[in-house]
Amino acid sequence: MPPGREGPSHSRIRSVIVTTMPNMAQPKRDDHFCILLGEIGHPTQADVPGIVAEVRQRLDDVAKQGIHLKVVSEKLEDDWLYVVVTPSRPGVRALDHADTMSKIERELRQEGKSHVLLVPTLED
Repeated sequence: MPPGREGPSHSRIRSVIVTTMPNMAQPKRDDHFCILLGEIGHPTQADVPGIVAEVRQRLDDVAKQGIHLKVVSEKLEDDWLYVVVTPSRPGVRALDHADTMSKIERELRQEGKSHVLLVPTLED
């Protein structure tokens, strides 16, 4: 081996890189990438009732854990859907309120509903 060239050969390094780095030229990978891009979009007025119903269902699910929240309003503005959420019973901790809404937002984003924000409020 020439001086200064200790270690693995270039061909060996290349094969490690090829096997460990994703190859974006593979059709399967490109198809998957295109599908993900196709799912992400801005909600339309037609999408609002379904998304709000989904948020309400998720809030009903967490109510079984003692975190009682409800949707009080929603507004579609500038390609974003704002869903206002407030406690439905006294005693909901602010941390539980915030954690629950953050979890639901993450789940919605994973489903391709990336422009939905849950807004925390307290009733007067």
